[in-house]
Amino acid sequence: MFKQILKSLMTVILSHTDGYLDDNNTKPNSSESSRIFLLSLIDSTSYKENNSEELEIHHLENASEELDENPITIYEQDEVKIFIDEVENESNIDALIEGNRESAYYLPGLIKDLKRYCYDFPLWT
Repeated sequence: MFKQILKSLMTVILSHTDGYLDDNNTKPNSSESSRIFLLSLIDSTSYKENNSEELEIHHLENASEELDENPITIYEQDEVKIFIDEVENESNIDALIEGNRESAYYLPGLIKDLKRYCYDFPLWT
């Protein structure tokens, strides 16, 4: 699932256009498909009200302290870098497929920051 989300994000960010491949608007290009997929994930996420917000904040602060105490250089591991580079290459190929409108989400400058966060993805699993 991580790969699919990452590839979708990168495809949307790297694509100059989104929309459809045909005049009938029935065949979305890869950027449009990725955008729709990401929106469906956002829509399907349910937020539950929690009365223990202070407890959640405390856990987040502790996690941050633990990371500061134990600097992990996961991003230096070749396997992670190779994986992220492969996903970026696939996304670059998908982003070349032209749609019928300009994409408001074309922000290639974000890729560098997104990749930097992704180097820590083994910590999330």
